[in-house]
Amino acid sequence: MEKYGVFLGEVALDEYYDIGRWPGAGEKVYINPIESIPGGMVANAACVSSSLGFKTYFSYVLNRGDVSKLLIGDLNKYGVDTSFVAYDDNLPDSKVMLFMSGSDHTILIPFYEISQIDIGEKGLELLKSAEFVYTTPSAIKLLRCGNTDSDEIIDAFRSSGTKLVFDFDVDYLQDKNEDIYKNLDIGFFNEAGFRSVMGGREADETAGHLINLGMELVVVTYGSRGCIVYGKDKKESVNAKKVDVVDVTGAGDTFCASFMVELTSGKSPREAALFATSAAAVCISGFGARSGAVGRKTVLEMLGK
Repeated sequence: MEKYGVFLGEVALDEYYDIGRWPGAGEKVYINPIESIPGGMVANAACVSSSLGFKTYFSYVLNRGDVSKLLIGDLNKYGVDTSFVAYDDNLPDSKVMLFMSGSDHTILIPFYEISQIDIGEKGLELLKSAEFVYTTPSAIKLLRCGNTDSDEIIDAFRSSGTKLVFDFDVDYLQDKNEDIYKNLDIGFFNEAGFRSVMGGREADETAGHLINLGMELVVVTYGSRGCIVYGKDKKESVNAKKVDVVDVTGAGDTFCASFMVELTSGKSPREAALFATSAAAVCISGFGARSGAVGRKTVLEMLGK
């Protein structure tokens, strides 16, 4: 049977604006609309995964409007299976606003409440046969299967051998409960996110603490300074590739998805990190969150192979 991953989380239309500089309190500035491009953290990761030739499913909940149709069509264009997306017509369109100032950007994410995602028995079986479920702490809590809650669903698919993978990009701000790490196999943290869980400890001590709670790998990304991968008995540091930066949107998603695809294919954590840093370099060399979803050949060229 073909290996596959399930990506559970947001997809959104990224609306780009050139702001020049961020205004002060009470100040008005003109902004220049650039363009609107499909994005969303988990959806970006799903497109990267699929572009690398890995069978990829995406699931979340959307309305049935024109924006959602555009987003689903874009995922399908990248070969992502969206047959397990749920629909709720009471939800607004899923959009994100990105304000560009040189090579820097500020992201504003409108909040809309989703009560649950009922995946049904077929969805549960999909999770139980996957190599991994790539998601966020807030998204995984939405899962239901009839009367079965998210904790029971996690227990069910992890007991079958499916790894649970979290991208803590923004969710680290929302939950300080360390129980979240006890049913987790792999966690990706950006620098700010990892700093938020250190609690006065040094970085190595923090990673060791998380691994002692039950995690297999702790992966910390440091932007232009590369990444560090912590395992139970090993620490690997990998430098970032030096490229001209066009847009950093989606770089973290590209890194995480590329890392998981390589790790699942049998590569070592270090090999996975080397590939992932090259994929992220490809991403920031282009414009838009999907600029890292360009296929294995382009990433290998960046890697120098």
